[in-house]
Amino acid sequence: MCSAICLPGTAKKLLKTSCCHNCIQCLEGTYSNETNLPNCLPCENGTWSLKGWTSCKPKEEDYWKWDGSHAIVLLTFTVLGYLLLLFTLIIFLVFYGKPVMKQAGGNLCFLIMAGLTLSYTSVILFIGKPNVHICRSRQVLYALGFSLTVSCILVKALRTFACFHLPYQCERVKRFYKPPVIIACGTLIQVLICVFWLIFDSPAVETFQSDQSMMITVQCNEGSGVGFGIMLCYIALLAFVCFLMAFKGRKVPQAFNETGHIILSMLIYLFVWVCFTPVYIAKVNERYSIQAAAVLVSCYGVIFCHFAPKWYMALCKKKEQLTREAYIARANAHIPDTVDFFPEIIQEAAFVTGSQNTINSDDTGLGSINLEITNQTLRKRTRSKSI
Repeated sequence: MCSAICLPGTAKKLLKTSCCHNCIQCLEGTYSNETNLPNCLPCENGTWSLKGWTSCKPKEEDYWKWDGSHAIVLLTFTVLGYLLLLFTLIIFLVFYGKPVMKQAGGNLCFLIMAGLTLSYTSVILFIGKPNVHICRSRQVLYALGFSLTVSCILVKALRTFACFHLPYQCERVKRFYKPPVIIACGTLIQVLICVFWLIFDSPAVETFQSDQSMMITVQCNEGSGVGFGIMLCYIALLAFVCFLMAFKGRKVPQAFNETGHIILSMLIYLFVWVCFTPVYIAKVNERYSIQAAAVLVSCYGVIFCHFAPKWYMALCKKKEQLTREAYIARANAHIPDTVDFFPEIIQEAAFVTGSQNTINSDDTGLGSINLEITNQTLRKRTRSKSI
């Protein structure tokens, strides 16, 4: 023999010289399990092999398995988010009806927590083998949950903005300041966007496989991406409006508003999703990991910016500082001493203590307190002016 023996995984390739040959590796999708085979054998029954293999095997499906590192990290942060929401719920139930709860937004807080719960649930659906229903549900849950959350924050930002920046138009503003209507409309528009998205460009399951790999990647595809983009842009629009209103009202006395918390939470959301956009457009393999992380960061931003300060107020401050009288005293200390500010304060009190169908309908609870602040301040300044 003028040539070496071809081992399993290779086949003979005859040369021009009689009886001589080279040994070449079997290509992908073929194999040889004996020595000196003249040709490699093709894989059968849906199996596959890589270059130089001696047998064929079924390809494995690649997705986020529940015991994988990605899944464990996501589940850890998701469960921690659930626990923080539960902790917040317990605190608000204990302090329900008290100034610290009312200053936090009253019943709006429960709606915000419900929206965040839906958003955290959407992260769980990134784990496990995808199917059509999971692909649709995880995007819709986040869209509706975070739209509800941002709509509630928009109500809080609008209240402060209207009180202090539209002081001479309060009667007109009161007719449009309907928290239940604002929240319902903000969420309903997202519902319509999701419905049209699911009808005309619905997410589906797609698979990727390569001849050089034994893995079949199974993942969700958001369709053409138009519906997904509109959904994200709508939430970003709500967040941007919240940011603008809060930014314009940032100089309002702290006793009357939470503009700093709103600004920070909306900036976190906008920054995270602006970073995610080029990653999604570029079709980076890890884009779904980044999307799940973006959802978590957005939710944690709302929790720590809006709820954490209330934890401190409820648990760390002395009980004497949480009474109605203490709130009135602190707020009076922040009101300027100029007589020219009277109309704005009076208009604010008129706005905050409006009809049952406006502020009181969302149980913000600060109406009577703010009116008493205004009355006390007005009496004090009137005495000072006459002297």
